[in-house]
Amino acid sequence: MTISRMTILAIAATIVAACATAPRAANRGGSCPLMQTDSAFLARGPVYRDCAVDIRARRIPDRSRVDFTPQKTGQSCYAVELEFVVDNLGKPERETARVVRSTDRTFADAVMATIQDWRYEAAVLDHHPVRQIVLEKQTLAVAAVAVVSRGGPPPAAVLPPGGARPTC
Repeated sequence: MTISRMTILAIAATIVAACATAPRAANRGGSCPLMQTDSAFLARGPVYRDCAVDIRARRIPDRSRVDFTPQKTGQSCYAVELEFVVDNLGKPERETARVVRSTDRTFADAVMATIQDWRYEAAVLDHHPVRQIVLEKQTLAVAAVAVVSRGGPPPAAVLPPGGARPTC
């Protein structure tokens, strides 16, 4: 066997071994392909939708607060859906974040400003952490409460008329 043939065989064996140990394609039988709009997420390497991984990225609870003060418009419910990539270390890639839908642009901007503080358990595919596209929803319900002071301590909790808290 000549040196060039041995070199070609060695390269081929290396490629086969690399393909065998790399995470498999994220197509799960064609039921979970990336969308055309996902191409922007590929700049940093392979990325998967939640339906294509073995374990989805999961947000780790934290104490981050959204810096948002509602305007006096009578709106009682604010909501935003963000889409972004969580890297294989569990950190959101801020530059990939985009607003999918929102009831208020100011609220959406306030939530977007906090995502760099969020942390996740990274998605896993074939026992390897991978980048995953995440859809995160945030809501805020606002209730105006009037309390009449009668000289005593304020009540512990006051519900709006009808006794129900607003829901979004």
